[in-house]
Amino acid sequence: GIWQSNDSTRAARETFNFNSVRVFQRVYNRECTAGSKVLTFNEAVALLNRLDFKYYGDGKYPLSHYLREIVGSVATVTFPNFVQAISMSISKPIPLGYKEGFEDMDLDKNGKLDAKEVFNMMKKISESCYSWADVEDFLASTDMDHDGKMDYPEMLKAFYFGE
Repeated sequence: GIWQSNDSTRAARETFNFNSVRVFQRVYNRECTAGSKVLTFNEAVALLNRLDFKYYGDGKYPLSHYLREIVGSVATVTFPNFVQAISMSISKPIPLGYKEGFEDMDLDKNGKLDAKEVFNMMKKISESCYSWADVEDFLASTDMDHDGKMDYPEMLKAFYFGE
């Protein structure tokens, strides 16, 4: 369906926290065609415009230019790229390393990190030695939708928002 900016998306824009990212994730997912987890570049730009995310850099530059810069020549926009563009538009940019790291660790490209992918992530970001029980405890503490995996908003909650 066609989404326009509404009270929940306006509130999400003002606060920009984990709950905001979840709101934007629901809107993004509703725009994806059946079975797809990505939007075309043009669909993503149209959705950003309808949600009133049009510019970045004090309103000087079209957000579509920044989005093109982060996706390169790829014809699709993943949710992490979409929320990255939103963060730029509201002048609260999420460091690109979060998006890039998540996408690199999502080996099966399903938009979620399973226990094995989380274990590999923990080994990469820390010199500490982690056990499988540590991974399970970490997943249990960050898995807000109780699906046994970590999606991008949950990763942001754990590492960026610090909630």
